[in-house]
Amino acid sequence: MRLFVTIAAALLCPVVLGAESEQIATFKSFEEAAYDCAPYYLLDDSTVRRFLANPEHPSGCGDSRLARCVLIDLVAWDDEAGIKENVIWQFFEPYRCNDYAERTRECIAGLRIQDVNERAQESLRCYLHHYGKLIPSKKYFVPLPDSGLLQLKRDDYLLAGTPWHVLEEVAEGNFSREYELAKALFIGAVRGGFLDFSTKEFYMDRVYTQFTFPSLLSEEAARCQAKVTREFHTNDPIALVFEKIKRCLEVYQPLLDLLKESAAQLVAKKPKGCGGKSSGCGCHSCCAERNDAYYPRPHY
Repeated sequence: MRLFVTIAAALLCPVVLGAESEQIATFKSFEEAAYDCAPYYLLDDSTVRRFLANPEHPSGCGDSRLARCVLIDLVAWDDEAGIKENVIWQFFEPYRCNDYAERTRECIAGLRIQDVNERAQESLRCYLHHYGKLIPSKKYFVPLPDSGLLQLKRDDYLLAGTPWHVLEEVAEGNFSREYELAKALFIGAVRGGFLDFSTKEFYMDRVYTQFTFPSLLSEEAARCQAKVTREFHTNDPIALVFEKIKRCLEVYQPLLDLLKESAAQLVAKKPKGCGGKSSGCGCHSCCAERNDAYYPRPHY
């Protein structure tokens, strides 16, 4: 009987069942995205080469569908909001004029195009004409879509072994157990490619690309990180990174919102019999059920 109970416990309460523990940071070039998109529209390599040679005037290159697909593949386009400046900026070497960004925004704001493919193409043309020179072959950080961020946070909880009672508190907006949150955020920062593990410094350009706050690229934010490293005396890297998030990154509140929503999703799937202060959120496979991938298949 004791053997049966032991086996049943092992089957029902694995620590992190269903979580993916590897780093998920993705880096991709504009060129790679173009070649990845080409088969969707039955375009051959020569067509892609012509597009890359002259993306501002892609005549005969799959109309404007290829440009929109590339932007979607780089998570740099939304059919409602349009082109995402916080993502696409990486792929350009800015022109020497000081107002390149403002001129680009004005160009995009002046577009009056209903067709999403044509609007994506014209938005890209604004960048090519006003912002800078396209860097087609260098790989840059690709942010997670919203669904991917939530999946990341759910897996972070699972990998951190966050107890059910903490998840239930966070789902209700109670963030008082900071060290439990710090563990999940630390894991997410490493897995998402936002943190240099060796130095415990954030890659602020990647955090900006993911979360859009321009202040993340400021000298003040960089000085803040250095100050926390210098003045926050601890041998605990988790506590150090959490302090930097709270004091230096404007994304702290959005991260709390993500933690709350992802905790609520896990709690909603909590199997019967799981709970209590000793039970981690890996209690049963159904709480780790994965309904979406980090990069859901886009619909063009």
